[in-house]
Amino acid sequence: MLFCLTDAYPEAYERHYAFMLEGLAEVAADLRERGIRFAVVRGEAPGPIVAASRQAGCVVTDCGYTRLLRLWRQRLGEQAPVAVFEVEGEVVVPSKLLTDRHDSVAATFRPRLARLVKQYLVDVVAHPVSIKSLELDPLLVLGSNDTPAVLLDLDAGVQSVLGALSVDRSVPRVCAGGDAADEALRGGAREAKRHLQRFFSSAEGVAEPAIEDYAVKRNNMCLRKQSHLSPYLHFGHISVVAVALQAQAFAASHPRHERNVHVFWDELVIRREFAVHFVLKHPKDYDIPRCLPAWALAGLREHEGDTRPRIYTAEQMEKGKTDDAYWNAAQLEMVITGKMHNYLRMYWAKQVIKWTQSVDQAYAFVLHQNNKWELDGRGPNGFAGVAWCFGHADTPFPDRPIYGPVRCMTASGLEKKFEKSSIERYVKRILALRKEVKGKLPAPLAFARLSAVSNFFQRTGPHTPAAAITAGVLPLSPSAFSAFLPRIPAP
Repeated sequence: MLFCLTDAYPEAYERHYAFMLEGLAEVAADLRERGIRFAVVRGEAPGPIVAASRQAGCVVTDCGYTRLLRLWRQRLGEQAPVAVFEVEGEVVVPSKLLTDRHDSVAATFRPRLARLVKQYLVDVVAHPVSIKSLELDPLLVLGSNDTPAVLLDLDAGVQSVLGALSVDRSVPRVCAGGDAADEALRGGAREAKRHLQRFFSSAEGVAEPAIEDYAVKRNNMCLRKQSHLSPYLHFGHISVVAVALQAQAFAASHPRHERNVHVFWDELVIRREFAVHFVLKHPKDYDIPRCLPAWALAGLREHEGDTRPRIYTAEQMEKGKTDDAYWNAAQLEMVITGKMHNYLRMYWAKQVIKWTQSVDQAYAFVLHQNNKWELDGRGPNGFAGVAWCFGHADTPFPDRPIYGPVRCMTASGLEKKFEKSSIERYVKRILALRKEVKGKLPAPLAFARLSAVSNFFQRTGPHTPAAAITAGVLPLSPSAFSAFLPRIPAP
């Protein structure tokens, strides 16, 4: 089995590589027990895989949904001399069965997917390996190539492999230590299963499992009802089918939790696969405002001239230095732990609309921050989640300043929904985390100077195609964050 690892995946930093490598180390060990050789080769996909395919009967690869991942698989199909089979492991129902029409809201997508779930929600059966490959030399399999293959030794440890890579280290691994250790997510299937087990059963020192009253209490950031499975699903450290089956079995043996499991299931299966549907139906613009419903985008643009209560720089917002304590806490939680409470992420994104002068600025900042700091960023869930905050899959609300018809969320609304004292406890917990990891947080970021960014876009245009990015022209995702950054006041 071959895994191709590139140093320059768009908007991936040391934090994301470390989490991924922690999972890959477990994959290598588990496959070794089954007699399968697992090799991680450093290089730009699909080059090494094409080279290896010359000595293979066929190639089996996982599925990808974003532009770059689709581009890699397209090139693999064009260049490999053997048949290439793509297997969808990130979803329950194969995505192509649901792309015959475009569902703009989950309400119409849900019943279409529900009709197919039973057919595809089947546990995977492990079969013994008849031909062992532990003695196989990956370098011989890779054969001659324009650039010699470089194998990465996972047995040397994650830190050693990270040290050999030329990755962007401005976003370090999630901070841990002392009281912060409980907040730190580590990669790998064992950690994923541990979080899943804790979600359905009482953890040490916790009176009730997170699934208790999940349907009505999951949005309260102080109660910590999250499963924390999203990063593990994103990197393939746990199967959505396995999680869905366990949730199904739990509901069957605990009937009083049927409603709680139903809500969790909706997020796990329906919402995640609706996000994949969104990305596939917006292949060219899932990461820019153009993907938004016409009513939402027109309304936001119409109100761009409205007076803002305050305009913050990108640096001020990234460092959590606004006059909104709730927003600052959410930003710090993301920076420190690599995750943000789901409900607060919606509030967090919507505040940026009123702190920037245009929808382009707000959208670019929110998406870049989500991709940069969140462990599960840069995937369909992240792209669809950001789009929702700007009107995707929502309905028009009464017109109001700045937001137009797009749903608004306010600090007073949070206090009314959860009680101010409850949110203040959340803020205190995050501030305590910041104190705990003081000295481990990233140094102030160096922002691009306006002239350099402007010169780049005079050459390439604001929406750089994925091909240009993979060629190394711009070390950012197709969200083209830098295209809008010059319009945000420079620090």
